[in-house]
Amino acid sequence: MKTSYSPYSITAAVDAARNIMGPFRFISSTNDHHRFLNNYDKVISEVIPSGINIETIASFDCEIINKWLKERGFTLGIKFTKDDEHFGTAAALKVMLNWINIHTEQDIKVNGEEYPGFCMNVDKFTLGESTVYSFKDANDFSVYISEVPSEKLIAETELDLLDNALSLSGNKRRVELVIPMIDYNQESRFDWLENLHLANKDMTAKIEVALQQNIFKMDNIGALVKSAAVVGFSGYSGYSSSSKDFITKPFLLWVYAPKCNIPFFIGHFGYEHWKRPVRDKEWGT
Repeated sequence: MKTSYSPYSITAAVDAARNIMGPFRFISSTNDHHRFLNNYDKVISEVIPSGINIETIASFDCEIINKWLKERGFTLGIKFTKDDEHFGTAAALKVMLNWINIHTEQDIKVNGEEYPGFCMNVDKFTLGESTVYSFKDANDFSVYISEVPSEKLIAETELDLLDNALSLSGNKRRVELVIPMIDYNQESRFDWLENLHLANKDMTAKIEVALQQNIFKMDNIGALVKSAAVVGFSGYSGYSSSSKDFITKPFLLWVYAPKCNIPFFIGHFGYEHWKRPVRDKEWGT
């Protein structure tokens, strides 16, 4: 199963190593490392203009990091030896999207199963073999949705479809789209990021583990996006309106902040996530 992820939180968590090491450079050894680093500077440069508040922490004590994550509503955690050669970092973000209108609820029937959904007017594009739908929320955040066969879904470090979506123009038309409601909470391990080295003049640190938790809730009123990433390092070298369209297949959804070219959240949602989310105190009633 493809996992959802946030380029913003994992990049911010890696970058938070500056709080321990000061300025550093990367020493990469795999193609996955190179792909991550190719987008690293672009993501960092977009965090501030995005208007998205990303909190970070760095500590030699994993209990401090885990408490920090728990206080922000995440179950993600990390373990490492408490000494001068191991440290950890974490980053967390939360964004609430509010649709311009409260949309009509409408169920979606697929293979004999019924799922809660809602109907809204969106722009529809054709991008190669894919159909892409887009709309904006009340604060100008852009949301894109595309039914993509599972074998063609993007990998964690490949943003080709997302990049191309930004250039959509001439083939746009307005349609009604029925979108599944989503209640999603998943943790994942980025093993492809492990063994990436960070170095300064006094110290070299290696990523031992990189984890991320993503929470996405969406209904006819809006959506809640939360993402946290935690990274464990080991250091050495002596450092103390036409007919309606329906989404009927697992789909890809991604969200851009205003004036940004890299999505801060990318979600892969299968039928198991198509359910009405609970609007708790954090999200709003």
